[in-house]
Amino acid sequence: MTTFCINNSIKDVIMSGAMVVVSILLFSSTVITVLGQEVIPTNNTVGGGFNNSATGEFSTVSGGLDNVAGGRVSFVGGGGSNEAQGAISTVGGGAFNSATGVFASTVSGGFENVASGKYSTVAGGQDNKAVGEDSTVGGGGFNKASGLQSIIGGGTFNVAEGQESTVGGGRSNNATGEVSFVGGGESNLAGGNDSTVGGGGFNSALGILSTVSGGFENVAVGEDSTVGGGEGNQAVGEDSTVGGGAFNSASGGVSTISGGFDNVAVGEDSTVGGGVDNNATGFRSFIGGGLNNLAERECSTVSGGASNMAAGFFAFVGAGRSNEAIGSLSSIGGGQSNKAGADGSFIGGGFSNIADGPVSSIAGGENNVAEEAYASIGGGFDNLAQGESSTVSGGQFNIASGFASVVIGGSNNNAKGEDSIAMGKNANAKKDRSLVINLGTKKASSSKIGEFLVSSTSFVIQIGKKKVTINKKNLQNFKNLLNNEDRRHLQHINNKRQEQINEQQDKINKQQEQINEQQDQINKQEERNNKQQQQIDELNRMMTNFVALSSE
Repeated sequence: MTTFCINNSIKDVIMSGAMVVVSILLFSSTVITVLGQEVIPTNNTVGGGFNNSATGEFSTVSGGLDNVAGGRVSFVGGGGSNEAQGAISTVGGGAFNSATGVFASTVSGGFENVASGKYSTVAGGQDNKAVGEDSTVGGGGFNKASGLQSIIGGGTFNVAEGQESTVGGGRSNNATGEVSFVGGGESNLAGGNDSTVGGGGFNSALGILSTVSGGFENVAVGEDSTVGGGEGNQAVGEDSTVGGGAFNSASGGVSTISGGFDNVAVGEDSTVGGGVDNNATGFRSFIGGGLNNLAERECSTVSGGASNMAAGFFAFVGAGRSNEAIGSLSSIGGGQSNKAGADGSFIGGGFSNIADGPVSSIAGGENNVAEEAYASIGGGFDNLAQGESSTVSGGQFNIASGFASVVIGGSNNNAKGEDSIAMGKNANAKKDRSLVINLGTKKASSSKIGEFLVSSTSFVIQIGKKKVTINKKNLQNFKNLLNNEDRRHLQHINNKRQEQINEQQDKINKQQEQINEQQDQINKQEERNNKQQQQIDELNRMMTNFVALSSE
């Protein structure tokens, strides 16, 4: 290696710009001693500034202060205390920035930024770090893009750790999953692969393809789960969704909570539309809204109201308060404190009604009970349909205890016998197929099978405008009419009338015989007339022929 010494005698020549000799030496491996210091030329350039150093091959420092271009083909445009140490690294300007990546790292400007990953870029800002390969920080402060091809657009204290993860901006956001995304907001985490947090604060999208659009302290844990917004909501199940509201939890697969407060959708495919403290635990169960409702079994439904429970398969409660549809396919339309306890049972509304028999029904009223299968109560108060297929249409304190028995309204009636019917007040149809109608003031009871008993203060029969009244005053006459002597008298009258009818019928028969005889005579006369007419016609024909022959 050839060494050239440049002493003070030629110092002025060099400093005056006579670079011909120096330029020639830059393309050789010659060591030059300049003012007592050895310099190894590396085809580098320092354009100006103060205390700058271009030590890498083909490196360049355009200007500034205390800048270093140490990597091969590295470049520092200006600024102060910047370092471009990686191959083809670049620092455009700013201060205390470092482009140290193995290859093609870039810091455009800003303060104390570091691009240490291969192909990494920090566009500007302060204390930003692009650590991952092909990572990018656009600006802001104290951001770190450490994942492969990760991006941080701006903001402060954001981290993009996952491969191809992105943080658009905001503060203290972290995108750790692969291809995860945080748009902005504060302290949000996109931890699942392909997860997204749009904004808001302290939200977490942890499941694969999970999404939290915004809000505060929301969590999307399940795969493909979504939280639209609100506060403290959780989408835990796969494909689960919470639209908004606060402190809602959709933990079942494909479960949905549209909104409201403190609602839970645990069952698969379960849904809560809104309201407060509602719980849909059954498979494909549904709660429309209201307060503290429970849809417990498969395909059970509570439309609304408060403290209602649909505990049977396909059970339904429409509205009201504290209603319980426990049997499978049981239904309660509304009201309060009603219970449909058997399969297929139904209560339309009212208060404290109980339908415990299979396929039993209560339309409404209060404190009514349908105990047996197919029993029904129309309404009223404190009625009991105790027999199978029994019916109480209404009234109060009525009991239909016999099979297929019926109480048609009124009060304190009892249809005890099979196929028996009671109506009025204090009517007791205790025998099978008996009908008791009590319109009086005392109790009335049947005593025989098939008996028809009517008790009243009066009995009126009306046909057209005419009517007959049977009451206490003329009841004895009616009894006398029905006793044996009167029945014989009536029979005698009927016999006489029958004789008269028979005589009249005889007269009619005789008249009919006379009519028949006259008709026979008429028919015979008609025959004689026909014969005479035939003879006249024959005579006319003969005379006509005779006249014709005479004229010839």
